[in-house]
Amino acid sequence: MSTKKLIRYLKETNAMFNQEDLKITHQLIQDEVRILKLKSNKHIRISDKKDKVTYAKLVGIRSSGCMHLEYAEDGLIMLSINPGHPNYKTALVKDTIESIIIVLSIAKKDQKPQKVKR
Repeated sequence: MSTKKLIRYLKETNAMFNQEDLKITHQLIQDEVRILKLKSNKHIRISDKKDKVTYAKLVGIRSSGCMHLEYAEDGLIMLSINPGHPNYKTALVKDTIESIIIVLSIAKKDQKPQKVKR
């Protein structure tokens, strides 16, 4: 998956959700997507350090280390992407985003959220 396909995926993903439920923005640096911001005042709740650690582990595991949690607070998760990482694949970025959406229990337009077994 190329940078263009990743950007198209991000736009399509944004279109699948109500903007108040989830909005994903990206930042390009040297023609690569390097920073992703997931915004949701309704679904992203960071109550303590444990929540940040949980998201950090999820991102690290799902992305095989090519992404990490840069910043997290109520309503915002910021992820950093390292395209120079040996395991980097844009498909891993997509999988990581999908995993975060499932964990946050964000439903697509006119659908119920997926359940997460914990």
